[in-house]
Amino acid sequence: MAVRYREALAQKEAWEQEKKAIKIQQQIHKERRKLLNPFAKISFSKWLIFFLFLNCTGLEIFTAWVTVQTIQLAFATGAIIDFSPLVTLIGLVVGEVIGYGIYSLKSVKENTKGGIVYDSNIHNNSMG
Repeated sequence: MAVRYREALAQKEAWEQEKKAIKIQQQIHKERRKLLNPFAKISFSKWLIFFLFLNCTGLEIFTAWVTVQTIQLAFATGAIIDFSPLVTLIGLVVGEVIGYGIYSLKSVKENTKGGIVYDSNIHNNSMG
């Protein structure tokens, strides 16, 4: 009877050690997955502001190309130079500035006292 009891205790100890090893392996796997995926931390609002800047920059480049082509055509034909494509730059720059301003205000509200990101970070740091 005492032999079976010791065997049971040995099995229980072995299981506890194996359970700790499994938990450590799971934690390592979770941290590795988090570190190897750089896009997992990028929020939706960051993707939106990135798309806004990318889209506006593309349109600004296209507008510059159209303006250069218009100037070349005007010199070749002797016509008056038409700078009307440059009007689109006003809207693009204003759109970028407004988008950046709204994103900045949102970020400030999230990351200051009372903001959701600030409060959750304070709570997580106080827990662990």
